[in-house]
Amino acid sequence: MLYVDWFNKAETTTLKGICIILVFLHHFTQYIGYQNYYTFFMVIGPLAVDIFFFIAGYTTILQLEKSSPAQLRYFLYNRALRVYLPITVFSLPYNNFLSGLLYMYIVSWIAYRFLESKLRMPFIVAMNILFIVICILLRIDIWWYDRIIPFCFGALFAVHKDKMATMLNYKVLRYSIFVFSTIGILFCGKEMGKWTQLYLAEAILLSFFACIFVASFYFIVDFANKPLNFLGSISFEFFILHQFLFILLDKVLANHYLLLVISFIVSTISAYLLYTLWNKMLKRFRLIKCKRIHTLRCFAVQKDGL
Repeated sequence: MLYVDWFNKAETTTLKGICIILVFLHHFTQYIGYQNYYTFFMVIGPLAVDIFFFIAGYTTILQLEKSSPAQLRYFLYNRALRVYLPITVFSLPYNNFLSGLLYMYIVSWIAYRFLESKLRMPFIVAMNILFIVICILLRIDIWWYDRIIPFCFGALFAVHKDKMATMLNYKVLRYSIFVFSTIGILFCGKEMGKWTQLYLAEAILLSFFACIFVASFYFIVDFANKPLNFLGSISFEFFILHQFLFILLDKVLANHYLLLVISFIVSTISAYLLYTLWNKMLKRFRLIKCKRIHTLRCFAVQKDGL
């Protein structure tokens, strides 16, 4: 595989599509209480969230790395319309993971807006850890912060991707890391919840293994899929809608298997409609923003007499 093709947009979006299915099954199993599958999906759901945060950190830093100073000024505006408003409208009761994501968007923007390049990653990692510490000190429930650490793993991966590519080019090392991370995931998954006093440490360890598994897997296998890519492109909207929808549909559907299928279909359609609506709003906002920038530039030119 060529380095430039490794973990590209098609692959990360496909991966998000896989993860949103796993998150959906996790929440559905949790809601219905299927005992036969409960333990499996209680592990696989958080694992999928880990990968979501990893991808978020990776793609956010790649975008910031490529942004000009002028584009950096508007990074948060674009993220705000994409994330803040939907949370307020649709997912206020379920926004624990999203609150951490928003926090890390702001932290990343501050790092690239105001800090020198050598200070950016230490700052992002430190702020990622600080979020966890603050939550612990405030005695906030652990599910509000136990999956946030992969964001800084993704950020570090984005910055040091070339070094990792050089390392993974060695076949023996590549497969060794893949096997090691697979064993780590299986071990942590099996032990999940048993380390009562060290649950956070276990969650972070599982996150670490999940991240290096994904990185090594995609170096070995170039996997992109159109249906999963479609789901991945609407994964954010799907995430904020799906729990509300299967709770709502449960009132009219008595059969759990029918509820599973119908709620997934309705969540997909609703997510696509919301995605389309929000992108039209974003497009409108960008047009207004561009007009405003153009007006200010014209004013500056006139003022300078040029």
